This record gives sequence, C-alpha cells and structure tokens, in this order.
Amino acid sequence: MNTPPIPVPDPDEGSLIFRCSFSRFYVTTNLIGIAWSLPVTIPFMLPTRSMNHFLAALGVPVVSALIVGMLFSIIVIELYPVIVNEKELSSTNAWGKKARVKWSEISSVKRINFLTLHYLKISTFQKKNAFWLPLYLSDIEGFRVAVAEFAAPENPLRVALER
Repeated sequence: MNTPPIPVPDPDEGSLIFRCSFSRFYVTTNLIGIAWSLPVTIPFMLPTRSMNHFLAALGVPVVSALIVGMLFSIIVIELYPVIVNEKELSSTNAWGKKARVKWSEISSVKRINFLTLHYLKISTFQKKNAFWLPLYLSDIEGFRVAVAEFAAPENPLRVALER
C-alpha cells in the first residue's frame, strides 16, 4: 500500500513529507515484543495445573505485545517523518532531536540493517553519523523521485537510492 507524500504546510513551501510503512514497522516491533515477553512470562506460567490455563496465560503477553506494538508504531510513524525539500533532508532521530542535512553536505552513505529494518546511514563532512534514513518508507518510490529532483546526480544519497 503506497500512500503519496503529504505536502508540509509549515516548514517550507514545496516540502514533501514521507512516513515509515506501518506494516513493516509494526511486524518488527511485535516480533521483538513477543520475543522479549515470552521468556519473561513463561517461567511464571509453568506451574499452572492445566494446559488451558497455560495457553490462556500465554495469550496475555502475545496480545499485550500486539497492542503495545500497534500504539508504539503509530506514535513513531507520526513523530518521525522524513521531510524533503530543495535545500535539505530532515527528520527526527531516535532521541527526538531534529536532524537536518543539506544536499551539498552529504559526504557518504552506508546501508545498515538494524533489527530487520533497513536504513541508509548518511554522513556529512562535519558529522560521521548525521542521519539514519529508513528505507521502509510507505512511498519509497516517491521518495526516490523527490531525491532525484532535489539532489545533484553525483550526490551519494541519490547514487545509493538508484542502486
């Protein structure tokens, strides 16, 4: 399901906003949540007398992980958009700090896989770890088109996205 980028009314005229894919982030969040919650709760469920109680108790951490994962995914997707305009690329890092990278300052791009989610680590001439760009955007093709429109042909980000 590809959703078109939403023009951003505030920062700059002509900016486009891209959000992470809900399904990709949600699945990863739930797998991590379930993988963490089961080893923690199973030792408490083992002394139960019947298999029905065990299965019912097993459902609690799984359902909890699904609900918490959904809420977490919605919050992250809404709070961490990627904004593209003619001057720069911007987003919010994992700690909530706004990160801005001008097209001309991008010095290198490296592919990274973190907890099954793919990113491009963007470095500038001033900062080695300036920006982590999620590659699981809901409209990655639209993002590639926007980068091709705003970035120079030799820009490392544009080159990485064209591969």
